[in-house]
Amino acid sequence: MHVQPVTVIYRAPDGEDSRFYGWWGGMDFAPHLVKMLAQRRQGAVELVYHAPVKVSDFANRKALAAYCEETVRAPLRREGLDFSDVR
Repeated sequence: MHVQPVTVIYRAPDGEDSRFYGWWGGMDFAPHLVKMLAQRRQGAVELVYHAPVKVSDFANRKALAAYCEETVRAPLRREGLDFSDVR
């Protein structure tokens, strides 16, 4: 069995905070959604498909998860978009 990590990069509209599309913590969903949909200029979404990973190459699911998380975060760091403090 294989797992394919995928990075999803949401690019905010020009002039907006890079976290524009993020929704986390105690944020209310409805006002956030309305703000995004009302935006005249939309941002973009980029998908980065990483090489498939063979599950049996890892000692356990935690090791697999750690590897996949690092793989998915790498392109975000290169773009200056790593929000490690947001979980």
